[in-house]
Amino acid sequence: MAYGRVSPPATAFDRDVVNLTGQAMPIRNYEAVVELSYQMKLADNWLLQPNLQYVIHPGGHVPDPRDPSGSNAIRDAVVLGMRTMLKF
Repeated sequence: MAYGRVSPPATAFDRDVVNLTGQAMPIRNYEAVVELSYQMKLADNWLLQPNLQYVIHPGGHVPDPRDPSGSNAIRDAVVLGMRTMLKF
């Protein structure tokens, strides 16, 4: 698990912008990641490692660049991965 916090002055700035402009926008606060991984030995020289990550508030809860209004944050994300290692 990993956790990163946006600084309180940056969060306060976002709140000030919302209060001054009246425009709805996400307030930056934190990003967190939960990861599950397992390494399997398929042969003496071959390892396979599936990986699953769940990212909460990607980018610290920033506005979604695909949303023209800027009022919606980037949604939480699921990341799937696979790693293989061969030793020669």
